[in-house]
Amino acid sequence: MSKIARKLAKSSAYSTMNFFIQIVVVFFLMPFVVHSLGERMYGFWTLIATFIGYYGLLDFGLSVAVNRHIATAIGSEDTKKCNKIFCTAFFIYTLIGVAALLISIVLYFLAPFIVKNPADSALFANVMLILGLNFLFEFPMKTYNGILAAQLRHDIIALISIISLAIRTSLIVLILHYDYNILALTLVTVLSGVPGKILSVYYTKKEIPGLRLRFRFFNNGIAKRLFSFSSYTFLAKITEQFRFNIGFMVIMFYISLTAVTHYKIACTLVIYFYTLVTTMLGVFFPLFSQQFGAENHKGLNKSFFFSTKLAICITGFIGFGLIGWGHPFIEVWMGQQYVEAYPSLVYLTLAAMIHLTQAASPALLIATAHHKVYAIYCFFEILVSVLLSILLVQFYGFTGVAIATLISVAITRIVLQPVYVCRVLEIPLLHYVTKVGQTFFSVSVALLIPLLITVYFVKPNYGSLLTVGFLAFLSYALVIWLMAISSDEKQVFINALFSKSSAAKKEA
Repeated sequence: MSKIARKLAKSSAYSTMNFFIQIVVVFFLMPFVVHSLGERMYGFWTLIATFIGYYGLLDFGLSVAVNRHIATAIGSEDTKKCNKIFCTAFFIYTLIGVAALLISIVLYFLAPFIVKNPADSALFANVMLILGLNFLFEFPMKTYNGILAAQLRHDIIALISIISLAIRTSLIVLILHYDYNILALTLVTVLSGVPGKILSVYYTKKEIPGLRLRFRFFNNGIAKRLFSFSSYTFLAKITEQFRFNIGFMVIMFYISLTAVTHYKIACTLVIYFYTLVTTMLGVFFPLFSQQFGAENHKGLNKSFFFSTKLAICITGFIGFGLIGWGHPFIEVWMGQQYVEAYPSLVYLTLAAMIHLTQAASPALLIATAHHKVYAIYCFFEILVSVLLSILLVQFYGFTGVAIATLISVAITRIVLQPVYVCRVLEIPLLHYVTKVGQTFFSVSVALLIPLLITVYFVKPNYGSLLTVGFLAFLSYALVIWLMAISSDEKQVFINALFSKSSAAKKEA
């Protein structure tokens, strides 16, 4: 078993562990926060978070470009180039952080014109200023995380995330217990990230001891290449940013802040669906970049189809669970008054399943520098979503926004994306459809027993949901292992689990 494969397995395991810890925290924390703040103020907090999320667009897609170029430099074993990319990216991000702070200062003074309610306006202004200060440091830190990701050290990133989550959750519970407001919630959210930033710098230097942060390493040519690459990934990033956030704005404008809270429940479950799959498969992006940099086209093709198979298998079960168990789960988790979020959950889950079964495709296109067409159809996707959301919300309420998301994703991910991916891989579309279709068939068969278990045994209580979920997973995993996973792929999994102990014995 190669060192890279062991890194992939370890990174995926730690990232998945991090995800499930976050799920547990959100499971207990979200009802507490909603009831502590109230529906209206939680809706206000959601909109603040949405507004701040747009600051991420100041990244201009650079994070993807930096990760890709650093991974490619590592794949070609060019340490000098890696150092230049790191320093160039760091100083660019520092300027972006300054720009974010200046924008926050402007918004601080414009708050009365943005938010009409005087009390909400003052709160909005202070929150924006605090988060603007945070972005001054947050953007440069993306460079260090990019190095760790390019080195396939998602395990370190996951551990840092867990530490930050533990600090943040403890402080949030403490301040809400003593009835502090959203301003205090903002402060603890910012301060809880400081230890993680320090750890990111420490582990990056430990991973690449020769890495030096010097202004003389700044390279104009590299800066131009980063911006040239990121200009199109920026369009794709806009799509990711708007996929759910635009829905909150449309719902607030056409319905109410209370409706935002209800829609947020469905979005939260689906966002974590996205997060789990992308976290587990995110380790393949730097691998694709390294294989592309090493001109290992055969290995790249093999890695792509393997990661696509994993995406379909993982997405199939989780998507089934959200649709099959979503209604009773929302009822027992948030209360009967929130079950009207379930139809939105169904439509958003279907959209996520279409997208995530092909999660490896965007990573492949970006890693191989075929991101321009991808960015264009991503922009088309969000444009269709926005227009349909404005139309359908007037007929179907906030469920109409979810329907609009499903339609826009189906057009781009089913019709456009597979055709272009096949052109990049230089394979017939029929070959792609055949390989993917085989996995879809296996997943469909594997879901038959979970479907029967769900129909006859699921009840709106945690005991029933946990039991049904556990039995459904066991039956599903067994069928997938027997039908979908080849003998060679089984050997990869087995080696990933036991290679570390075997390597230790050989060294002894």
